[in-house]
Amino acid sequence: MVQVLKKNKQQKDPNSVFEALSRSSDFTNELSRSEGFLYRISFFRSLINGHLLHEQILPFMKELQLTPTLEELKERIPIEQSVITTDLKEVEKALHRGNMAIRLETDWGKALLIPIEEKKGRQVGPPEIEFGIISAQEAFVEVLDTNLNLVRRRLPTPNLKVSEKTVGTLSQTKVAVLYIEEIANPANIETVLQRIEDIDFDQILDANYLSQMLYDVSNTIFPLFLNTERPDRVSSGLSEGKIAILVDGSPHVLLAPTILLEYFSTMEDYNMPWIAASCFRLLRIFAVIFSIFATPLYVAVLTFHYELIPKDLLETIVSSRYLVPFPPIIEALFLEISIELLR
Repeated sequence: MVQVLKKNKQQKDPNSVFEALSRSSDFTNELSRSEGFLYRISFFRSLINGHLLHEQILPFMKELQLTPTLEELKERIPIEQSVITTDLKEVEKALHRGNMAIRLETDWGKALLIPIEEKKGRQVGPPEIEFGIISAQEAFVEVLDTNLNLVRRRLPTPNLKVSEKTVGTLSQTKVAVLYIEEIANPANIETVLQRIEDIDFDQILDANYLSQMLYDVSNTIFPLFLNTERPDRVSSGLSEGKIAILVDGSPHVLLAPTILLEYFSTMEDYNMPWIAASCFRLLRIFAVIFSIFATPLYVAVLTFHYELIPKDLLETIVSSRYLVPFPPIIEALFLEISIELLR
């Protein structure tokens, strides 16, 4: 019984979290004194914005002459989304996301969490995979807030809802689910949110990790999510009732539900007359069908149905294959493997 009480007391000790984090060399847990009172500031140097810390927070703390409360500090420090909490798990998660914690000597168990994260990443640039000539020249980046900004600028409607989840026991990756109310199917929204909550995995580093865990049938060879890097395509899909899944750290967005024909269309098709757009889509479908059946037809005709080949052409093919020591199927396999290696 005594051991249980000691264990509970240790769990409630507010210094236990900060002492554990202090084992990392990039963690600062500094005790400072202002006019007549003590306070502690805690943060990861590798995650915070040093300019905000030294220009807006530390000078303000040193100018205080009377012992303040955390509520007063929250009102006077000009940084949004600051919160006061006594939950040690929330404090630990916030510190790992670039927040700093301020604690006063009047109550070491309560902390003011101030978001001063240093968001580093590449600038928004043109798409590299879904390149277009007469369409928007913007692509998603690895920062989640930037990607949300690219979508909201195209859909400035209050019906656009964002639901954020945290997945990955180690990575603690933020995942945002976007949909438009009154357009998206509520059953699909509930299914996606529930499946994301049920994910039990150590780390989620990319949107493709997530797609494999949300499939209805894991053994299918067909993609069940549309993977895109274009904000305009995501905005178009949301307006059609689809659900978008954004993963922090990934420049790709998943759209669901989707059908096979959507993989043969591009955003440029919407920027040209319907006749030209339809011709391009039919051309893409023909190219896929030709790439799938061209090699099998070649092997079948040369091996079993050579009577289908015109006589003049057959003589040329026979003479060209006279010195080839392999049958047509081995020749075709070598060709396909060579193409894949080059690709």
